[in-house]
Amino acid sequence: FGANYILDIFGGVRRDAQRAAAGVEAAKFDAGTVRLALVSGVVSNYIDARYFQEALALTRQNIASLRRTQSLIRAQVEQGTLSELDLARSAGQLDTAIADLPPLEAAFEARVFAIATLLAEPAQPLLKQMIAGAPQPYPRSKGSTGVPANLLRNRPDVLAAERRLAAAVAGVGVAEAKLYPSVTLSGSVTAANPSEWSFGPALSLPILNQGPLRARRDAAIISATTAELEWRAQVLAAVEDVQKTQSEFTRKQREVAALRAAQRSRDRTLQLSRKVFELGELNLPDLLDAERFANAARISLAAAVRDLAQSWSALMVATGRGWGDVS
Repeated sequence: FGANYILDIFGGVRRDAQRAAAGVEAAKFDAGTVRLALVSGVVSNYIDARYFQEALALTRQNIASLRRTQSLIRAQVEQGTLSELDLARSAGQLDTAIADLPPLEAAFEARVFAIATLLAEPAQPLLKQMIAGAPQPYPRSKGSTGVPANLLRNRPDVLAAERRLAAAVAGVGVAEAKLYPSVTLSGSVTAANPSEWSFGPALSLPILNQGPLRARRDAAIISATTAELEWRAQVLAAVEDVQKTQSEFTRKQREVAALRAAQRSRDRTLQLSRKVFELGELNLPDLLDAERFANAARISLAAAVRDLAQSWSALMVATGRGWGDVS
């Protein structure tokens, strides 16, 4: 049996252990960054899928409304108050609305397939579940980011950069310790003859290789300086992400409120236009314009709600929420 014991006089072994531990922690936080990206991808595709599903529902409602309008026009054509040109004009708008369905259906299914790929699950069961429908995600919180210190504690990429900096600083200690003498105590015992044993210290003096050792120490210092700059850049980028996404979220909230008011006005205009048209006091182009504007307002509101949910998700990612424990 043999054993060695190193007298860690200048802390080289201790610093080497610190470097290894910091490297392990950095790898864990890197895994957290990947996990956060996965969660972000799933949430983003889900938000898009629900938007396209809402757009499909709104388009089908528009098609039903256009068909009712076409029935009114057909009745007036039979009475001689409108011409075949008016009927063809309404039919063209109806056909255009019907043509919008396939691209929306394809976009919805593409997002569902992307979610299935990210989750490594079969697509068909998930597609069946998603087709059942659900409202568009709508953030109810105000998107608070908390105190700035939370950003440094929550973002895994910032934490990983900090741990890499700690590993690089510990590496300087390792390289510095190798410049000085080291003492090792070693001993051995022979199993066949326990009376045969040896024990003694060994002294290592790094005299002739001081040049290479100092070069390695200087390289370690440069690596630590680089790691510090990378950590500072990561912190600044994280702060910028939070500021940008929070500003975007606030603007999207105002946009949704304005579009919701516009959508109510367009729906009211359409209702009144249809009543006036039935009384024969409104031209067909004006009614078709009211139909088109009302549908465009609904789609614009749905798109704004989608963008609001996406900006909220981006804000949560920017503040480092959702990556969980990767240990």
